[in-house]
Amino acid sequence: MSMPVLLLEAAGPESEALARTAAASGHPVHAVTDAATLATYPRDLRRLLTGCLVTDFAQPRQACKDITGYGHRIGVKALLTVNEYLTDLAARASAALRLPGNDPERAAAARSKALMAAAFQAGHVAAPSTTITDNLRQVRATAAEVGFPCVVKPADGAGSAGVTVVTSEEELEAAWHAARTAKPMYGMPRDERVLIQEYVKGREFSVESLTQHGTTTHLCITRKHTTRGVHRVELGHALPAHLPLSLTHI
Repeated sequence: MSMPVLLLEAAGPESEALARTAAASGHPVHAVTDAATLATYPRDLRRLLTGCLVTDFAQPRQACKDITGYGHRIGVKALLTVNEYLTDLAARASAALRLPGNDPERAAAARSKALMAAAFQAGHVAAPSTTITDNLRQVRATAAEVGFPCVVKPADGAGSAGVTVVTSEEELEAAWHAARTAKPMYGMPRDERVLIQEYVKGREFSVESLTQHGTTTHLCITRKHTTRGVHRVELGHALPAHLPLSLTHI
């Protein structure tokens, strides 16, 4: 059965792969993007799309109205995104269209590290100690308390932008400025605050999960490969991760 799919941002390897898979399955694929990003779409991606809505992601309320109206016009049956900057908007648009999606009141915490830290604390979830501040003096005081190395990052960034592993007091000011000047995609407004966290040594993993009707199903564990040094950027993923069964029991 053919069902119109609305993809918030079709640019990027993951988004393009998703669009191609949906189109190959017979579903009309529509994209939502902004004018600047649309100009970068390759020709084969444009040919793949059934339609495209151009909006301004930096104006989330208007963008949600635009997406909702467009979704009604095409009779959309699924709305999704793989872009971290658009998860909150996708949740709100899905709710407005009465489509399955994340809880719009909680979706922002998927990217906002400040909201995520507050949710962890409220839910008694074990996590690195976190301080949120807009004051460099507080950054210095917190770093002295948690010790070095520590992590300084933007309050609402994504993709490791502006994240620094700080090994000494002399590196704190540069890390502070890196976190404060990291630019979100699409010209979105930025949270001016910064997070200081204790550094947890070890290999990095993520648990891929699906939550539906209040039930969470863990799908697999991913091993993340990152750069070393002060800036940790993901280089690739190993999925599924090969771990002893005793470590994968969740």
